[in-house]
Amino acid sequence: MIPKKSIEELINKHSTLERELSSGNVDKKLFAEKSKEYSDLNEIVSNAKKYLNFETEKSELEKIFEDKKTDDELKKMVDLELNDLKTQNDIISKIKDNFNLDREYDYRKSEQNYRSVHLVIKDDKNKYFEIQIRTLAQQTWADESEEFGEHAKQGFYSDQVGEYLSMLSDIVYKIDNKIAHDLDKIDNHLYDLKSPIKGKYQIIQNEFNMKFNLFEKPNYYLVVYDSLDSTLVSKDNFELHEKNKIFELYKYKSKILDENRFEIIFFVSSLGDNVLRVSHPRFFIR
Repeated sequence: MIPKKSIEELINKHSTLERELSSGNVDKKLFAEKSKEYSDLNEIVSNAKKYLNFETEKSELEKIFEDKKTDDELKKMVDLELNDLKTQNDIISKIKDNFNLDREYDYRKSEQNYRSVHLVIKDDKNKYFEIQIRTLAQQTWADESEEFGEHAKQGFYSDQVGEYLSMLSDIVYKIDNKIAHDLDKIDNHLYDLKSPIKGKYQIIQNEFNMKFNLFEKPNYYLVVYDSLDSTLVSKDNFELHEKNKIFELYKYKSKILDENRFEIIFFVSSLGDNVLRVSHPRFFIR
């Protein structure tokens, strides 16, 4: 583990260089050298700050978990949230270590409602792939927003829906950052009607813990969901060597079905089709 003191010294050095360069009082002979040093430290310091933030959050959670006065139910919630936080950061680190990272978009503490981390990677043939990494709480918000249409994640919604999604985003942020929140004091009609945290969030946690321990042979899956009637229309699966069949079926269904009404989900999974109960719980929770 990197010593905390070393990371803090690096951040302080970066801040000192920033002040010197912005002051306008740097000797011309040293300006280029200091500018390069500042530039080289930019990305390192950005990652260092994230690391310190993660270590602080982890430490606070562990103190709660080890406190004998903490009741069993709270300990269980803290344990789940600690593992979720560790998992998200571990996955991000592993992807960065093993792939050519082109861009990173961290929306976890942004001003917008949507919370997630998106990593864009580039392979050796210059093809780009986007990987989205969310905690279960962030996934709850994403799935709730998609119930109002994909455009809702982009901020296009009615005032009532906007107020609900903004309030839910705030709760998600508090869950992921271990900030105290009282769900019983929330006054919102859609929240009362849908109960996303006590309902969907808890269900996703249970499904995730149960289904993601069962690994199967990878298969292609093609699922059609009727967003108007809120029902699953069809669910087809094919083995990996049958990819041409599923591609043809996907093209056929995309052509004949109304895209404004039907969602067509095409994916590969070694966790079985029940992975949809985590990635798209709105298909099943009614």
